[in-house]
Amino acid sequence: MKSPGIQQIIVGVDFSRYSKLVVKEAQKLAKTMKIPLRYVYVNDVFQFVGEPREVAEKKLTEKVYKFYDLKENTDVVIRTGDAPEQLIEAAKASQLPPLIVIGHKGMGAIARFLLGSTAERVALISPFPVWIHRGHKILLPKKILVPSDFSTHTDATLDQIQPFDKAFKSKLELFHVIPEPTPIVDLPIYSLVYQQIHSDDDRSYEEFKKSHSNYKTVRDVGDVAEQVEQRSHKFDLVAFSPRGKGESTPFLGRVAAKLVRSGNKPVLICP
Repeated sequence: MKSPGIQQIIVGVDFSRYSKLVVKEAQKLAKTMKIPLRYVYVNDVFQFVGEPREVAEKKLTEKVYKFYDLKENTDVVIRTGDAPEQLIEAAKASQLPPLIVIGHKGMGAIARFLLGSTAERVALISPFPVWIHRGHKILLPKKILVPSDFSTHTDATLDQIQPFDKAFKSKLELFHVIPEPTPIVDLPIYSLVYQQIHSDDDRSYEEFKKSHSNYKTVRDVGDVAEQVEQRSHKFDLVAFSPRGKGESTPFLGRVAAKLVRSGNKPVLICP
């Protein structure tokens, strides 16, 4: 089944300095893709003590307008609760296929301390694609790197980046890294294992090319996470699907985690 596309952008805001850059990125994406943008602030620090919820939410909305220099008719949503869950609930409530845009840091110090990065948690549980912004530049996705293991995960990623390909005429590169076997003392055995890994990978690649011949595919050898992170420097966005459809995992995996935690380019996590 093909993706219905991206028809709205949901950007998480938290009044941090970095979130201003994330908002500018979301605004640029929305403008170029010609789709609406919704700003979501999740109050996960205090319950509305001493005043009615409506009054407190109005004050927070006005604060969002002022902090991000928005017009007063801008679509701003205030929610209370767990930041990742509420951000996703806000995306579901939009009734349009959304892209969630979020910074790799911010969104509540308490939640980060107890449960880890909000960005990672959103990426783990979101049924929608999640753009995790990294770096200090606004980058339109003209060049997209897609780490590939020649599986259906690659197909899921290619399906969900179609809106970017259409809006930005992006150049795509599939990047496949063959992991080296663990070094062992017995050199002849190591050589046999090495040859077998490459032989198996060659067969997988030839099968993969039958249905993906129109994509440029680059292959390399080494540590997968390190190689992907290094190659990402030449691109505007790294996009991949770290979990199968319907799968639930407690972590993003080594490659995704490295890119989200220490990379310098935005990462698009496709469900």
